[in-house]
Amino acid sequence: MDRPQDIEGTMGGTRTSALAQASLSDSTSASRGLTTTNTSPSQSSYLSFLGESHDIIVPPDARILRPRSLEDINNVIEELKAEFDQHTLDADTPTLSQYIWVHEIPQYLFAQIETDLKLFPGVRVTVAYAESSVLLKVMPGRQYERIISNFSTIILGYLNSMGLALQNGDFTGQNAERTPGVVSSKEPDWAFGPYDARVDSAADEYPSLVLEVGASESLSQLRQDVRWWYANTNQETQLVILINITDNPYRVDFEVWTEVANQSTVQSTRSRPATVLECTQSASLQNGVVIGAPLILDFATLMHRSPRVGEHNISLGAADLGLIGARRRPAPRTVLVANRGEIALRIIRTLREMKISSVAIYSSADARAPHVTAADVALPLPGNTVSDTYLNGKHILDMAIKADADAVIPGYGLLSENADFAAAVEAAGLVWIGPTPKQMRDLGLKHRARDIAITAGTPVLPGSEGLVTSVEDALAEAEKIGYPVMVKSTAGGGGIGLQRCADIDSLREAFDGVRRLGQANFGDDGGFIEHFIDRGRHIEVQVLGDGTGRVICAGERDCSLQRRNQKVVEESPAGFVQVKVRAMRRAAAALVRIFWKVI
Repeated sequence: MDRPQDIEGTMGGTRTSALAQASLSDSTSASRGLTTTNTSPSQSSYLSFLGESHDIIVPPDARILRPRSLEDINNVIEELKAEFDQHTLDADTPTLSQYIWVHEIPQYLFAQIETDLKLFPGVRVTVAYAESSVLLKVMPGRQYERIISNFSTIILGYLNSMGLALQNGDFTGQNAERTPGVVSSKEPDWAFGPYDARVDSAADEYPSLVLEVGASESLSQLRQDVRWWYANTNQETQLVILINITDNPYRVDFEVWTEVANQSTVQSTRSRPATVLECTQSASLQNGVVIGAPLILDFATLMHRSPRVGEHNISLGAADLGLIGARRRPAPRTVLVANRGEIALRIIRTLREMKISSVAIYSSADARAPHVTAADVALPLPGNTVSDTYLNGKHILDMAIKADADAVIPGYGLLSENADFAAAVEAAGLVWIGPTPKQMRDLGLKHRARDIAITAGTPVLPGSEGLVTSVEDALAEAEKIGYPVMVKSTAGGGGIGLQRCADIDSLREAFDGVRRLGQANFGDDGGFIEHFIDRGRHIEVQVLGDGTGRVICAGERDCSLQRRNQKVVEESPAGFVQVKVRAMRRAAAALVRIFWKVI
C-alpha cells in the first residue's frame, strides 16, 4: 500500500504556465443551472452570481500535496487554517498563501471530490479534470468567515424585509475574466446581483455588489482589487465593499467604493474614462466603538432599477457594522452545565468530545446521578427544593465564577428561558450559550413575537395589532378577524391563558378572565386576539443558530395530541403534514436569520 505523501513544497513558475490550459469547472459553476431554473424571471428577486469555467492558474507559493486519502487533504487544510488563526494581521507580517495544489489524486478519491465539491468547508475548490487535480483556496481564518457570513446575512435581511424573495445560495464563486494578453480572473469573497437584471439583459453578467475582505492582504491590495473589478466587468460592478482586519490592536475598517464622475479637467479619453470608482464612505470599528456609521448602499445601484413602494436604500448602522466586525471569541475551556439528569449528561458527553472541561451541579437528591459522575468537576448546590437549587440563578452563577468557567449552558427547562439569569451571566463576563436575553424577552411575549414575524415576512394567523386592553377593543378586533377567535395571554405558557371564543357573548365572558390568569401566573395581564383554526395541527420547527445568521432547521415535530392545551405526545418527523413541512422550515429559518435584525 502506498503511504500518504507529505506536502512537497510550493509551485514553480514552469509548472504554473503548463497548467494554464487545463480544463476545469469550479464549485459554484457546477450548480449554476439549478439555482437559475428554480427562480421565475417574473419575480422581483435576486440570486447569487455564479462562476464560469476559466483557465486555471496555480499560484507560485501554493503548497503541493499528493494525497492517498481524504484525511490527507483535510489534515493539510486544518494545518493551514490553524496557521491563519495564529497569524497576526498587521502591515509588518508576511502574508500566508491560501492555496494548496492537490495533484496525482487516486481515481476513486478524485471521483469523490468531483461529485461533492463541498467536502471541504471554508475552502473553494477548482477542479482540473485533465490533470485529475484540484486547486484548493483555504479561506484565511474563522474570523474572516464570520465577517463574510455576517455581512451577507445583514444585506439579505434588509432585502427580505422589503419583501424581496430570498434566493440564498453559494455566493463565493463569481469571477470576472480578462482575456486579452495574460489570463486574469478573480473571485470575490461574496457577491450579489439582481435576478431580473441578469435575465433581462445579456450584458448583465457580473455582480452589482462585490465584497472583498482583507485578512491575508493589505488595504492597498484590496484597493487594487476594487479597480480590477470595475475595469474587468464592463463597469457593471459599481459597488465594492472593502473590509480590512488588523490586529494589535484589533481594528476593522470599512470602505464603500461607488461609481462617480471623473472630476479630471482633461477631456475624457481611453486613458481618462468618464467615470471611476472612488471611496465615497468609510467607517471603522475599534475597542467595540463604531465611527463613521451609517454606510448607505444605493438601492438602484444594487438592484439595477429604481426602488418601488416599500423599497429603499440600505443603511448599515453602528449596530450592523459592530456585528459584522465583532471579534471571534476563543472557544471556551470550561463550561458549567446549569441542568441535571439526561439533559446535562448529553451536554457533558458532547463537551468531552470537543475536549472542553465540564462542571456539573447537583442537589442532594441527585448526588449519585449519572451527570454528576460523568463531569470533570461536580459541585453541590445548597438547599433542598428545586427553587433553592436548580432555579437559584445567583448561587449557580457564583459557582460558575468560582469554578473558573468560561461559559454557562442551560440546556432546556429550568433556567434556560430566564432572561434575567442570562443577562447576569453575560454581565459577569461569561459566555451564555443560548438565545440572548433580549431575544428571550421579545419572543417570550407572544404579541411581540407576532410583530417580529410580520416584520420578517413570516406568515402569521390573522390577529390584533399589539395588545388589546379592553373588552370593547377585543370585540372590534374579533369583528375584523372573524369568529371563532382565541384570547391569548401574551406571557402565557403551559396551556394557561388561552380561551376559545365562538361568538360575541363568549368573548365578553372570557376576556377579563384570561387577563387575570396572565397576571396571577406570569405577572403580566396583557392579552391579544388571534383567529382560531378548527381541526388544525400543532407543528413545531426546531431551529439552531450560531448568533451570526447561520441557521439550520433540526427537524419538525407534530404536537397535535394534547389535553387541556398541554402536549401529550410529540412525533417527529411530522408524518401527516409532510407536504407543508418544507415551507414551514424555510419560513422558520428565514425568521431566525433576521431575528436580531428586526429587534
